[in-house]
Amino acid sequence: MNIRLYIEILWRRKWVLIVPPIVAVVVAFFLTRAITPTYTAAVTLRVATSPSRTVDYGEYLYSSRVMNTIATMIRSRQVLELVTAEFDASPSDVSVSTDFPANTELLRIVVESEDRVLAANVANALAAQAIDASRELRRANVMSLFSPATLPERPSSPNLLMNLVLAFIVGAFAGVGIAFFVENLDNTLHSTSQIEDVTGLDLLGKIPPSSKKQRYVWEHELSPPSEAFRRLRTRIISAREGHDWKTILFTSAQPSEGKSTIVSNLAFVLAQSRYRVLVIDCDLRLPRIHTIFGIANERGLSDLLHGNCSLTQVIQKTRYDGVWVIPSGIANEHPDILLNSPRLAPLLAQLAEQVDFVLLDTAAFLAVSDAAMLVPHADSVVMVVARAQAQQGMVRSTCEQLAGLNANVIGVVVNKAEEDGTGMYTEYYRKAPLAMSRQSGKA
Repeated sequence: MNIRLYIEILWRRKWVLIVPPIVAVVVAFFLTRAITPTYTAAVTLRVATSPSRTVDYGEYLYSSRVMNTIATMIRSRQVLELVTAEFDASPSDVSVSTDFPANTELLRIVVESEDRVLAANVANALAAQAIDASRELRRANVMSLFSPATLPERPSSPNLLMNLVLAFIVGAFAGVGIAFFVENLDNTLHSTSQIEDVTGLDLLGKIPPSSKKQRYVWEHELSPPSEAFRRLRTRIISAREGHDWKTILFTSAQPSEGKSTIVSNLAFVLAQSRYRVLVIDCDLRLPRIHTIFGIANERGLSDLLHGNCSLTQVIQKTRYDGVWVIPSGIANEHPDILLNSPRLAPLLAQLAEQVDFVLLDTAAFLAVSDAAMLVPHADSVVMVVARAQAQQGMVRSTCEQLAGLNANVIGVVVNKAEEDGTGMYTEYYRKAPLAMSRQSGKA
């Protein structure tokens, strides 16, 4: 998995990525506001030693013991009860701690309380107690006030900004984790690269999503989908070089992945290149080719397989030069029985002699067995996979079954493919009609 794929996943799951940090920040905000603020007041004392220039190790040890003794005393409950009583409070209303800044002769007394006035008063009162205690020791070491406690202006905790930042970071990490977890559970193929990896097939074409007005090449020839079909035409023609095959079967793992639309558009652009193309609607259950080309479906492939009519009675010329259609017809018996007819193989062979391409539009491969029955009669097979719709397991199963049938699968066409790069191509074709209208205006 490369960096680009990671980015694709995060972009695809952007809402999963965005929501957790927002929720975490909102929750942290209200929880922080619900916590009673605590104020901190600190007082610093200094131990004055003998001014002698000679360092007395015994005096040094004594000074250290004095500071530790006093620190322990002022943290004792007896002293706290005495001091807090002066301010109508109790030891439970304050929290006292002491520390010794490194390489100094200082003692720092820190008092925390929900009452900022009480915190400052208790800190200064404890400092006075410490000074009195040092004098009672009757030695040269005398403790003095170095920095008195002042009234805290703002709470020391909770720290709203820090809590929000931490909540955002935790939420962001959670969002990333959830995004990849959801991605792992999702069996849908969301990108062309995923489709290529799962199928292991050559990419023949990428058909971008299109509106109803741009769905068919003959309705909007200057559009990104139209150019995508022309590129598909080029790849199909290139794949056929050096091979004597004409019949191409189009299938997909699931229904509604766009096979009929792709077959119809490919037939049109092939005809534009002066190829004779015959489209056969082999989906006898849910036929669509006759609707796309606007022709009747009273007679068709099912009638040929029944032996009820001749080729001339079912082949219909479309309004597009070079494109003929054999619709599905109305199946009066089960489609798989019809498609197993001994008439099918010689029929396809006869048709292939009359045109340059025979395009077979079939039912979804996994939905019914119809497409599998047609595979042996086709020279080549093209897989159609709809991005953000096709399921990984189904696509893989289809490829495996096609391989089991020894199908000549020449590649995959990705329908509803994501846009490439910067979108310059789309912008180019968006401006093309405007440029053409300006030229016609000058004429």
